[in-house]
Amino acid sequence: MANYTKGTETRDAILRSARELFYGSGYLDTHNKDIAAHAGVNVGLIHYYYRTKGAMALEIYMDLLLTQLALVREHFPEEDLAVRNAIAIRFLWDMMQQDTALLRFMHEINAERIPLQMADSSVGQHYIEGLNAGGGWLNEERLQIICRCSIAAEMELIEHYTSGSCAFSAEELAELDERLTLQMVSVPEREILRVLQRSRECAAPYCMEMYAPFAIRLRRREAGAE
Repeated sequence: MANYTKGTETRDAILRSARELFYGSGYLDTHNKDIAAHAGVNVGLIHYYYRTKGAMALEIYMDLLLTQLALVREHFPEEDLAVRNAIAIRFLWDMMQQDTALLRFMHEINAERIPLQMADSSVGQHYIEGLNAGGGWLNEERLQIICRCSIAAEMELIEHYTSGSCAFSAEELAELDERLTLQMVSVPEREILRVLQRSRECAAPYCMEMYAPFAIRLRRREAGAE
């Protein structure tokens, strides 16, 4: 039990250091030796627990998305999955617009195609399967393909936004992000419009903010704040 506890503490310390350095210095400019020094461990332990720097980034990325969805589910329990996800997408884009460190992280992990690995996990596939609950036409192979396409579309939108040459606002890209995923699972246009409208109404009074590296909270917007 003592060895297990020590191992968990070491793993947590490594991931905590990775979060702080990826956020503060950038994913690409942070190396395993930097994380090891920050965590006070031997660099070999990083390879033991995570194998690669990308594996740590993937865990941080997935934790961020899952925390988002949990916060949205807690604050909007009466909304269906499609609306809750659309709300989360709006908040993600709003955070990237406000937080340059988060936007940099998303851009840099896109360069290594790290988000696409989520399609191989139960997280991404269960989400797409949930959106298609009433359709039932997705077998396992189609499920994974659509999950990959949905993630790739969001990655491309982020890259266009990051380039600074995109004519669309973050809000417009968020709605396009939402629409593309719903279209991939053959959601009718009328239903897409409902989801977009309802998510817009639900998200408007709130903002999601990062108060520590990749730690987020949801709060009401201050009166008069845009």
